[in-house]
This record gives sequence, structure tokens and C-alpha cells, in this order.
Amino acid sequence: MFRSNNNLALAVFGAAMVLTAGTRTARPAVAEVPAATAEKRLNPDLLNLPPSTWVKIKPNRNPEGRSFSGICWGNGLIYYFGGYHGSYTCNDVELYDAAVNTWTQATEPEDWRDCDAWKYLTPAQAKLAKDNARGTNYPGILTPKGRPLTCHTYQQHVWFPEEQAFYNILVRIGLWAFDPAKREWHEVTKRLPEIKDLSGCGLYYDPVLKTVFAVTAGGDASGAYVFDAGKRTWVLRCKLPSADWSEVHAAYDSTRKVHVVHAQRKLNVLGVQGSPRWGGPVDGLFAFRLKK
Repeated sequence: MFRSNNNLALAVFGAAMVLTAGTRTARPAVAEVPAATAEKRLNPDLLNLPPSTWVKIKPNRNPEGRSFSGICWGNGLIYYFGGYHGSYTCNDVELYDAAVNTWTQATEPEDWRDCDAWKYLTPAQAKLAKDNARGTNYPGILTPKGRPLTCHTYQQHVWFPEEQAFYNILVRIGLWAFDPAKREWHEVTKRLPEIKDLSGCGLYYDPVLKTVFAVTAGGDASGAYVFDAGKRTWVLRCKLPSADWSEVHAAYDSTRKVHVVHAQRKLNVLGVQGSPRWGGPVDGLFAFRLKK
């Protein structure tokens, strides 16, 4: 899975990669999610994909674009949730079924712009919900249906096969799971590792440990934290090589059974006066393996 800042996101399944490019379209009605199974046949657009070739897949429709989000793959489905800085105001989950080449809106949208009508919120909380869309920190407020608001998602969600759910790090709320079969959100735990910067945090799956883990960068708490599903706690397994990293992204090398991390430092985090917020030196690639 790849993070998106400009309505672009990438997912890998089988030997193919799928890139989503968000657009503004009319919101469809919530539909039944097709059951996804390992036995389902991939659609011909993917099966017949030549090497080193881009092919535009033509599904039933495309969901609205949502910047500062990301997608991930699990159990035959692409999961798409998030959107920030005013790019998308609703919190619906979109699922793409590769077998039938279909996007489905799995949950009905709830819009933070309606928060003045959410009577359970205090005026201060309603203001936080509105400020959320302007790019301030995530307010940690749930919607009337008990769901999270749209937010940065980047590389902070992953398929957890043992739980048959997409797990999500939601800052100020905790670790949440979305069940694509039931089309339901539920809170796993309020506990999260220390997160200094949203772009310096990612959630991944380790097939050897059979659980998810988080990589957080920035400061003394930087490290890889494994989630203990039985105890609902995070365990620091290894520190990062540098406390100066402020942006990290990881991918799993299944051949060598190691996680490869790309690390970068932001100039403004390093205290360089007048520096671009997103600029900074790249430290390179690092690999590590989590042991039982």
C-alpha cells in the first residue's frame, strides 16, 4: 500500500498493481458488498495484464477522490477510507472487488459539516470537528453512528487476516477495525504508540508473527511496536536507527522475510529556518526483521 497526497494511491495484489486516481463524482447509494473469497477469479483486465504495462481498469464507477489518504488490499478487496484538508468531507468506506471489477460504498457517508446538528457535541467539540477539515490535528470525535470522521490515513491501515478486518491507526481515538463482511467499525483499543508526526507513522502486517505492528518516527519513542491482540497492548520490539527520522514508509520482502523502510527527515523538524515543510534529506533504505 502507498500513501496519497494528491488523490493517487497504489495497491499490490498477486503480480499486479492497481493505482487509484480520485475524482469528484456523485455519491452512490450504499450497496451490498459482494462476498470476497480466495477462490474468486480476478477480472480479465488484471489476469491479462502484460508486464511493464499500464492498463486502465474500467469498473462500474470511481469513488470521490480523497487526498492525504491511502488504500490497502485484503481478501480480494481494496479498502479506501480517509481524506483531509478539505479534500473530502465524508467518512464512508469504499471497497473495490477485483473479481467483479466493482466499487461499493460499504457505509453511508456522514459529513463533518453537519456537526452543528449533532446535539451530543459541545460547542468546543463542534469547532474541533470543523477545524479538522482545515488541516488541524484530528479531534478524536465520533459521528452519530459511532464512526470515525474522515482523516489522514496514509499508510496507517492494513489487512489483518487473522481478524478478517482492515485495521486502522486513528490518532486521538485509537486502533480501530473495519469488518468488510459486516460493514461495521469497532474500536480495538484506545492505546496507541507515541506518534510525533502523522507522516512518520505506519501500520503493517507481519506474516511470521501473524499480527500488525506500527512504525513510529521522531523522538526517543521511535521504533517498531508489535500489537499483542490477546492483551490489546503494544510492545516495542526494536528502536529505529535514528531519532531524527520524521517520515517513514515500509514494505515487506516476502522472499527474505524482512521489512524494508524508507526514511526521510523534514528540514523544519531539523530546525532549518525558512525550510519547506515537506522537504528534507533522504536517509535511504533500511531493513529489519521482527522475531517471535
